[in-house]
Formats: sequence, C-alpha cells, structure tokens
Amino acid sequence: MKPEQDPAVRLGKITGANASAFLGLNSFQTPNEACDLFWGKTPQPDLKKNRFVQAGTWAEEMIGKRFAKEMNLKIRFINKTYISKDWDIAQGHIDAKIQGQNVGLEIKTASEFKKKEYSESLTPNPRIPIQYRCQINHYLYITGWDYWWLTVLIGGNDFRVFKIERDEDAIEKQVRKLKDFYNKYLLPKLSPPALTPDEALYIFPSADPEEKSIEATQLFIDLVAEAKKIEEEEKLLKIRKADNQANMQNIIQDATYVLNPNSRDIIAQWKNGSSTRLDQKALRQDMPEIWHNEKYLSKSTFRTLKIL
Repeated sequence: MKPEQDPAVRLGKITGANASAFLGLNSFQTPNEACDLFWGKTPQPDLKKNRFVQAGTWAEEMIGKRFAKEMNLKIRFINKTYISKDWDIAQGHIDAKIQGQNVGLEIKTASEFKKKEYSESLTPNPRIPIQYRCQINHYLYITGWDYWWLTVLIGGNDFRVFKIERDEDAIEKQVRKLKDFYNKYLLPKLSPPALTPDEALYIFPSADPEEKSIEATQLFIDLVAEAKKIEEEEKLLKIRKADNQANMQNIIQDATYVLNPNSRDIIAQWKNGSSTRLDQKALRQDMPEIWHNEKYLSKSTFRTLKIL
C-alpha cells in the first residue's frame, strides 16, 4: 500500500491532494469537505478500495515505464512521505523521481472527456487542470526540486508529457494562501464560507426546526437586489438563447450534422433520440397498492432558497 492510501498518514496534513481543495480549485472536493476530512470529522476514505485509485495504481507502473522509454530517462518509483522542512503540516506522496536529478514525475490517467483540459504533448507553458498544477506546485515546495514532469494517458491511448517549470512566485503565493487558510479555518476548526450553493447546503443541510428569523443586513439587502437583477437578465438570455437555437434549426432542417467547411469537424448536431419514462399517473391509477406501499417510497429532505 502506498502512503497516500493510508488514512492515518493523511489525517491533519496538507497534501498534494487536498491543497487544491482548500484553495477552492478542486473539481472533486469542496473546501468544507476537505476541512472535515482534515479534522477527522468525516472518516478518511479507504483509497485502496476505490476502483479509480486501483485503476490508477495498476496503470502507474506501465505509464511510468513508457515515459522513461520515450523521454530516454531513468525513473525510480517512490513509496515514502515527503515533509516540508519549514512547515511540517505540508507533506506529499510523489509518484516517481528522475534518477540522478532533483526532478519529480507525476503520473495520471484521464477519460476522453477530459481531453480538452490538456494542451498537446510537450507544449511550452502547457495547459493542464488547475488542481494538478496546484498539486505539482505543492510537491515542488516540499521537496525543493528543480521542476516536475507530468505524464497522462488520456482515454487509454493518448499519451502526453508536460514539463512543469518551477515558478517561485506561484509557489510562494500558493503556500501563503494555504498558511492563511490553515490559520484562519483549519487551526481554529471554523468552516470557511461556501463557494457554491451545493457547498452551502453541505454546511447547513437543514433549517432550525423552530423556523427562526434573522434581521437582514445591508449586505444581504444588496445581495437580494443583485439576485433580482440577475433573474431579469437570465430571462432575457433565455429568450436570446431560444431565438438563436431556432435560427440554427431552421438552417439544419432535416440534416443531422453540421460540418466546418475547412476542417470537416462536426460543429453541431441535431440527432434523433428517444427516452422511456415511468408514467406515474397511470401507475397510481392502475396499481394503487404499489403506489402507496411504503416499501417503494423514499423520503428526502431539502432546502430551497427563494427570493420573495
């Protein structure tokens, strides 16, 4: 088992995985979810049973060996925890190191749907997912190494390599933000403000059963006014969107695809489709004994924010 798969190792530490989450840059985890894991409020997931982690671990050696062969470099896979010399809260578990150099290697797999998040292989100043750049900056900080390689296998056959140069300003800025976050929220165990409605619901899943009221501050009054303005703008955009769509459909007519005349790439499609849905009204009428049977009923609670 690799160190990062051990829940005890990750508890109470800022790692390459959660650094981006604390900064609101992780598409898989919110700052508050990362905080609860950091504090132990939420149990650390058992990564060795995660099928995506398993797949990545199985592919790691194969992808690493291909990187070494194509780049004519010797690598050494790492199975240890690196800890920052000046801030022991910061640690990391890197994938591999280039032998004879102070250079690391991060190995990833990605689905075909993520392809557009990456630039072409060996592009200068490459485009990669921001959470991975944050992760590599974290590793550069804790190791002090010169630069990092990132290799990713996209869709099982698209192999790409990126060189991530050491950017001292970006690293310093990231570490400063993480230390501020640690001192402001992690150390005193305070939940940071939500960045999205879903995260707000995660922090405040239910209202007080007494249905208490609070007095609106000027900030809240301004936010309500802004919400109403946005709602009006959305109505106008919805009309524009419908008009734009109708104009395209008038041009497409009974065709299925629209091609770029230069590249021959598909830029739009209007395909036939079908769906099957349960007719709840007919089921309630024909089989009321099933419709009212608690065995088939599920109850959920929710909160809805409404501007009046």
